[in-house]
Amino acid sequence: MGRGAKPNGNSMEQLRDQGIMYFTCFSDQDQRNGRESRLEDNTYEYKEGKAAHFFTEQDLMQHFAGMRVIETGLFDEEIPYSETETEKYSLRYIIVQML
Repeated sequence: MGRGAKPNGNSMEQLRDQGIMYFTCFSDQDQRNGRESRLEDNTYEYKEGKAAHFFTEQDLMQHFAGMRVIETGLFDEEIPYSETETEKYSLRYIIVQML
């Protein structure tokens, strides 16, 4: 796995038995997916100096294999950067439980 595709890292180590985790990430449906320089599968430098992995649902599920998946989904989030500028992101989420 490449540098952009490791969502669970230290978070997994912090979970206790039966612990629940909510994780969000860029979706492969986000408008920045495929822009600019491709670094590896589904990972792009979408802005100078900023790289991101854009997860498919299958990709996300694989990262949390061995955990009980409670829910997955997609949502859009709009973040204001100034009084007149906002940026819209398409995100995926997963809620899992440590077994």
